[in-house]
Amino acid sequence: MHRARPGFTMLELAIVMTMMGLLTAMALPKVRAGKAGADLRAARAATASYANQARRLAIARGAPVRLRLNNPSANKVVLSLDDGTIVAGPIDLKTQWGVTLTAATKSGTNVSVVRFDKHGLARDIGTETRVIRLQSATGKLDSVCISGAGMIMRGTCR
Repeated sequence: MHRARPGFTMLELAIVMTMMGLLTAMALPKVRAGKAGADLRAARAATASYANQARRLAIARGAPVRLRLNNPSANKVVLSLDDGTIVAGPIDLKTQWGVTLTAATKSGTNVSVVRFDKHGLARDIGTETRVIRLQSATGKLDSVCISGAGMIMRGTCR
């Protein structure tokens, strides 16, 4: 009498491997979209963090500090003193997270620097809110807004 051995047949293994491949192929687009969203949020958090750091440093030093949106087409954010000394950065949003950056006031004037004075106010171009727009490779949008009063907001500006 022939006794069956424990284990799986090659056919059973092939069926299971095929099913796993199909499930992976169906899940991959969702994983990629999730990563793009996470990258966009990380870039927004880094940009807002640099803006907060610039404001705090200006108040602590009692002297102006600049948040440079260092040639926005280069997608770099730099924190520097008025004399040009770099305090933090540059952080390259495109290389690190695949995010592009554009900055302008609400009326549409392009912005490359936000200067916080010794009181933490961002009144270098009046009281107008600056909008730093971030766009992921998949086209998703997010923003960081800096009001003339120095208030830093993540997400949509009002």
